[in-house]
Amino acid sequence: MEHNLAKVAEPYVDHILSYDAMLRLADKVAEEQTAILKENKRLKPVDISVDLDGDYYSIPGQAWRFFRIGQVSVHFRLVKGEYI
Repeated sequence: MEHNLAKVAEPYVDHILSYDAMLRLADKVAEEQTAILKENKRLKPVDISVDLDGDYYSIPGQAWRFFRIGQVSVHFRLVKGEYI
């Protein structure tokens, strides 16, 4: 299940996502899990958790955001701003 769900998040690697976009991505992963479970009753659901506060796994000077798909972690790094 984790591998199938990680494929949903894979296209977003190396992209900048807003807070709301990260929440939508987590919702998209949850929706995909529901669809997969409907098609294959033998698979077990995995926990999908989201931490967008960055407090729990913060590295000094870098606030990381992530969500977990079972044992797969998708990490996001906070972007400070944009140079023009």
